[in-house]
Amino acid sequence: MKPLLLHELELRARAKGWSLAEISQRLGFKPKWYFEARAGRVILTTLALSRILRQSPGDPRIRQLLEHYLTVEFPEAIQDTPTDAVLLDTLSSPAQATLRTYLAHFAYEHLEGRGLWCVSPDPGRLAAAVRYLVAGGERDLRTFVRVLPNETPTDPHALLAAQLVLFERLDRASPTILESLRQRLAIRLPVVVTSLQRDLPSLDDALRTLLTSAVEVLVLHDTVRP
Repeated sequence: MKPLLLHELELRARAKGWSLAEISQRLGFKPKWYFEARAGRVILTTLALSRILRQSPGDPRIRQLLEHYLTVEFPEAIQDTPTDAVLLDTLSSPAQATLRTYLAHFAYEHLEGRGLWCVSPDPGRLAAAVRYLVAGGERDLRTFVRVLPNETPTDPHALLAAQLVLFERLDRASPTILESLRQRLAIRLPVVVTSLQRDLPSLDDALRTLLTSAVEVLVLHDTVRP
């Protein structure tokens, strides 16, 4: 069922002659995600609600419907929606908190050009972090790109234009991928990278300096999940 908050936004948008695609664009959502949200198939995240509120500051009707969503509609929706806890189940509580905080505050992180370097000798834990970041990035960001270690980027411009790029398994990355990473870091665009260890012979001193100055290292294997 469509949340009442989105129903209200669409009534106002229709009066201005906006299409659904224009609504999603003005709110900074991917059209596919917005259509899923209005159908009630995905929940409205904290980031989504924040964007809606910023579009209508001080509007009592919007605030009323936002409160209704959080207190009435959200508890019902969450019962049938896979939670972050499922995606992050194999990670320690501190690691889960860091990943959640990074995505939740991504507007700030984007401005500062900050990123994350997820490290673990356990490929399963790296995969859990990647699943969470991909789900959140594709849901909440306008442009999110995932680069696999054996992939050859076909559109270098897309890697520079994206809000966030996830470079998987730097320990297996090709020179072409490392150069794409270097270009993003050089102009202070945020990245998330993953690797089995931090000591990577493939990183030259200049690239290592760029990377370590732009990311927070998140060790996924230092504590066990409670």
